[in-house]
Amino acid sequence: MPKGKYRAKGYPRRGKVRNDRKQGNIFGKSRKEKEALEQYGSLNPYDSLEDSLDEGEKGESSKKPYNKLIELLQKDSENQEFFKRRKFEEEGMEYVAVMKANDDSFESLHEDVGDARLDDDNLQTEESDDDELLKNHDAEDNEGGADEYDIHFGDDQSNEIVTRITDVDERRWKISKFEDSVLKSVTKYFLNEESLETSESKEENGSNFDHFKIKEKLVESWKRLHENRTEVFSELQSRLFHHFNKYRDVLFSNRSLENSREIRRVYALHALNHVFKTRHRVLKNNTKITRAHSTGKDIEELRDQGFTRPKVLILLPFRNSALDLVETLINLSGTEQQENRRRFFDSYGILPEQEKIDLNKPADFLETFRGNIDDMFRIGIKFTRRSMKLYAEFYNADIIIASPLGLRMIIGTDGDKKRDFDFLSSIELLIVDQSDTFLMQNWDHLEHILNHLNIIPKSSHDCDFSRVKNWYLDGRAKYFRQNIIISEYLTPEINAIFNKQMMNIAGKLKIKMDYEGSITEVIPEIKQIFIRIECPSLPEADDIRFKYFTEKTLPLLKKSNSELLHTMIFIPSYFDFVRLRNYFKDNDYSFASMNSTIMSQAMRVGSHNSLLRASVAKNTGVLQFVMRKNFRQFSSTAPAQDTASEHQKILNAQRAVRPMSPHLSIYQPQLTWYMSITHRITGAGLATVFYGAAIAYALNSPLGLDFNSQSLTAIVATLPPSVKLTGKFLLAWPFTFHAFNGIRHLVWDLGGALSLKGVYATGYAVLGLSTLTAAGAVAMC
Repeated sequence: MPKGKYRAKGYPRRGKVRNDRKQGNIFGKSRKEKEALEQYGSLNPYDSLEDSLDEGEKGESSKKPYNKLIELLQKDSENQEFFKRRKFEEEGMEYVAVMKANDDSFESLHEDVGDARLDDDNLQTEESDDDELLKNHDAEDNEGGADEYDIHFGDDQSNEIVTRITDVDERRWKISKFEDSVLKSVTKYFLNEESLETSESKEENGSNFDHFKIKEKLVESWKRLHENRTEVFSELQSRLFHHFNKYRDVLFSNRSLENSREIRRVYALHALNHVFKTRHRVLKNNTKITRAHSTGKDIEELRDQGFTRPKVLILLPFRNSALDLVETLINLSGTEQQENRRRFFDSYGILPEQEKIDLNKPADFLETFRGNIDDMFRIGIKFTRRSMKLYAEFYNADIIIASPLGLRMIIGTDGDKKRDFDFLSSIELLIVDQSDTFLMQNWDHLEHILNHLNIIPKSSHDCDFSRVKNWYLDGRAKYFRQNIIISEYLTPEINAIFNKQMMNIAGKLKIKMDYEGSITEVIPEIKQIFIRIECPSLPEADDIRFKYFTEKTLPLLKKSNSELLHTMIFIPSYFDFVRLRNYFKDNDYSFASMNSTIMSQAMRVGSHNSLLRASVAKNTGVLQFVMRKNFRQFSSTAPAQDTASEHQKILNAQRAVRPMSPHLSIYQPQLTWYMSITHRITGAGLATVFYGAAIAYALNSPLGLDFNSQSLTAIVATLPPSVKLTGKFLLAWPFTFHAFNGIRHLVWDLGGALSLKGVYATGYAVLGLSTLTAAGAVAMC
């Protein structure tokens, strides 16, 4: 794992796990610690005790749990400050009384929190009473009937779970299709014989807002955010939240510029509602355990947690989308403080003068690409009763917001030494917004993340296994996870996720809009041919499609148009684009490639028109998505013989904006490249001497040269002894070095000495043997 300042957020430290294993416990707790936890209640991730400690205070928290609890209960002890800190943390506040002694430290904390004001007034909180807390939670849970959260994630799971999981695995879905005035075409997949709801349902039309069992704190924030609206939910929000609240999987492919904001708000409300219900359930059970221990009574088994704390994962394409979502979460959560708020807005936003988007682009383009469009980010968010912490470590976070690329960098691949995905083991709610945009980035990253969700973790991460839900322990969490996929349209890739990854036993819905298509609206009569290519298996599809195009489609095009003038080839896949580009290069086709990188460079140097003067233009879907360029016509204004010069102009224009390639002056000299260069020089020198001497001997008689052994011996005899020895050594050493270093290369070819240590050891050995052997040869002569 990374160390020091290079350790990424969310990575566990190896040292802790190794120390735990040395104690003989793979789960990271000694026997005495377990006994203390069973007697006094677990210090689970939701206690937020260790999270509130600074680095200098973590040594204090490493004491035995029994001694720590005794010290906390003694208000007159030397740990009075520690007791106050825990009380403030339970109230969702940050304890800063100690920091007031240092004005600079207090100012830095004040600045880090951003707009929140840390004064004495809002730090005065009262300690909550356990009985009152339990009473309030019970009253909220019993109000208005059963909660869908408890039905889906409750402790008591029915005996039908195994049967329903089997039905999901064997895809024994019952399917119902119906039309909704707001959602349009809805296909519902369910397992049990439940009554089918229609769009006239009282729950769906938003008239029974209390039925959704939303936390009161969120209801107040939602109403305050929509105070100018008569209905608390719009029709679309009401329909969607009805299914969200029942924890069904939802594939919604009717996202648009007009409804994107209300969709984001409603799934943000659902995510917060889930996090708050999870937290409240844990706190309620903590209260039950405390009361039972205080009265000496036994308590039933309480299973209310997962392996790790994060419960919600939201995937977004760009930082501008993450910025908008976090602003929504801040407004809905009703938190009084937001830690690291200023840091977040500085990192995810941009200054007005940094905005360089073309305002003449379409509205959907402006909505997607306005602001910070960095696609490499990840951030954890932690909620307490009154605060919201941005940049929380993943194992202490409730919600993780990330881009597929940002998360993929942590997950890694098989064989990577630095990888971690245990924090995804307990995700109960997955939200993928703007999934159509991921198609223009790298869809493989999204699939890779989905394949690493709800896997049993490799380390315990201080988990209290006595409170982990049974279906986590059984490896069946993916059947309870809710998946919400939001897109502007359906594609085969999105449909594949719906069919293979969305396995929720609560059911799933596919919501789409039927389009009549625009092919009949094309005014000029254009001949369009659709060809079906037979493919025996999916892994062979790429090769078969490429072979069909190069062997059948391309010759047919050349037959009708030998020069392939005025021809554009649209290639949706970038991998197919690269493959066809290489094929054109190998077969000397006159063509120009157009993708987002090349077009942006050409437009900067003002030579983009020359890209359209080649015979064939190849275009990718990413170019149209990123550049939003319109290509009305293709002209062949340049004669055929000038094509090469036009290509050279394009190449020169691209080279003009390329960065300088690194050269020897920036590299630190190393033994490896000294040896490599010397090996080449000695090889060339030996070859020159050998072939030169051989040619001289061959031409000695025809040209009458005096070049023979006797003449060379006579010349050498006249030289001083020091010159003789030096000359002999200079002739012997290149031969011995090249020979020994050649043996070293043979060892490498056999797979030996390929480590860094082996490379340097064999290098020094070659230098030593070469010098000794050359010196010995000189001494013998």
